[in-house]
Amino acid sequence: KYSHDYAIVLGNLPRILVANFAATFTGSIVNIYILTKLKIATQGRVFWIRSIGSTAIGEFVYTIIASTAGFIGIMPFDKVITIVLSTYVFKLIYAVVFIYLGVIIVNALRTNENVNVFDYATKFNHFKVGYSE
Repeated sequence: KYSHDYAIVLGNLPRILVANFAATFTGSIVNIYILTKLKIATQGRVFWIRSIGSTAIGEFVYTIIASTAGFIGIMPFDKVITIVLSTYVFKLIYAVVFIYLGVIIVNALRTNENVNVFDYATKFNHFKVGYSE
């Protein structure tokens, strides 16, 4: 009796889940890579610029992948563009608002732990199989 209703509500769920998984994986890798390279380039200074810059690029990648893979063909293209833009703007505002808290935490950790790690030799190959030293 309710199978049509379930199909409407849950029919696209696997597609949206796969799209978000791929977007999370890819966006996070981009974010971490850029954050790490910017830390080296700025010699560990201006955390807030590094954080906002890497988040802006990583979340752009995430939003494009998740929104297009999740909604293209289901919704009209102009609606997908609206979702992409509004979601991205919200994420940027969120990043800017909460960076102050991030700066406080990072500065406290640097002061209390006396550690500031630079990933000069990090290999960013997430598909390497096996372990070697």
